[in-house]
Amino acid sequence: QECTAYAAEKTKEFDNIRYITSDYRDVEEQFDIVHSCLFTHHLNESQLSEYLDWAIAKSRIGVLINDLHRHPLAYYSIKYLTGLFSKSYLVKNDACLSVLRSFTAEEWKARLPKCEVHWNWAFRYTTILKA
Repeated sequence: QECTAYAAEKTKEFDNIRYITSDYRDVEEQFDIVHSCLFTHHLNESQLSEYLDWAIAKSRIGVLINDLHRHPLAYYSIKYLTGLFSKSYLVKNDACLSVLRSFTAEEWKARLPKCEVHWNWAFRYTTILKA
């Protein structure tokens, strides 16, 4: 809810944007764009398929996915950075695990053949699937 409130505050001049904090499976309505950020790498194979089917069915314009890029440099960078700067075992473990569970551009393209995949700084991908 904190993220939703922040996003709403930053876009209040646009009257056609509505933010929802919910489990996506509880949302029945259609949207122009379905967006997820740093979410898909948390899903197992069947959950990911279910989410993508839902997102495609619910979007009129398309689906936008921002998530991590699985790459050795990303893995070792986060491993050493969290080792140096974090005291939390959870952060040290989960950051590396998140990179290992993320995807490559080739995997996104194999799963969603009509998608566009764009690499972004800090080992992130933006995957776009137009409806």
